[in-house]
Amino acid sequence: PLQAPQVSIMNDMLSRQHDFISVTSLLSCPRKSAIRRMDSYVVNPFNVWTMTRGTLIHSIIERHRGMGDVCESKLTVPLWKFAKSKEDEEIFNGYYLSGIPDVFNLERGILIDYKTTRRIPKVPYEHHKNQINIYSAMIDMMYAVSVEVLLIAYIAQFDVHPVLVEKISFDDVADMVVNGARPLVEFLRSGEIPEYKEVWECKYCEVKDLCHARLETNTGVL
Repeated sequence: PLQAPQVSIMNDMLSRQHDFISVTSLLSCPRKSAIRRMDSYVVNPFNVWTMTRGTLIHSIIERHRGMGDVCESKLTVPLWKFAKSKEDEEIFNGYYLSGIPDVFNLERGILIDYKTTRRIPKVPYEHHKNQINIYSAMIDMMYAVSVEVLLIAYIAQFDVHPVLVEKISFDDVADMVVNGARPLVEFLRSGEIPEYKEVWECKYCEVKDLCHARLETNTGVL
């Protein structure tokens, strides 16, 4: 039988039907994000067990937080604040970027993101580096405090490997956010899902069957 953490994760995956754009969806396949909002789909319970480790780690972090640590606090920033043109400001108006970093400490100027994995990577994954940099920019914008130390802690079954990540400029973060948010906002405004592109996520995508079915039937509009 499924335990409470698995049920909670599955419910969260199936209930993301709001107009906020998460940092995670911003950095992933926009077509997947669109289809998840449009269609009902089945979540394989066995695929949720890996996520349960992450939930357990986060519970431990919350319970043993240090002095001044802020754990799993939701960040929300208007998308137009990342825009570099009047056109993007108008397109993004009324939409928000949201994210939940694992731990940050404003007094120490440090941000930590924990990643559970089967194998420790030799170098941090690019989307993980991008994610923590976006979180850093959002913290800077919300709290007017610069977070300078970005740390990704990879946790495997028998090993923990912390990696420092270089902080990139706000301009580079803004480019990343604008490029990732534009197709998602266009979908939310028009109902037309983004075009299909083969990416590394396709192999693990929980809506790939729906995605391929839409390709076969040329169905791309709500």
